[in-house]
Amino acid sequence: MANSFQRAIRMFSDVFVPIIPVLVATGLFMGVRGLLMQDAVLAILGIDATNIPESMLTFSKILTDTAFAFLPNASVKPLNLFMGI
Repeated sequence: MANSFQRAIRMFSDVFVPIIPVLVATGLFMGVRGLLMQDAVLAILGIDATNIPESMLTFSKILTDTAFAFLPNASVKPLNLFMGI
């Protein structure tokens, strides 16, 4: 029983441990983007939300959303390799 439990835990860790740095970096960037988009911070910088270029908003959205869009694929591929598929 313990051996199969340990193998199951090992499988989950083999799948998710490589993804952790990407999730941390993406979460930090989402926090920075959220902070910089606050009206109070924009006022300190002397701009408002309408003055932010659309390309900058798109670029920040790509950086923060890409990791979560590929997360299902990133977690399934190591699982398939582990199971020999």
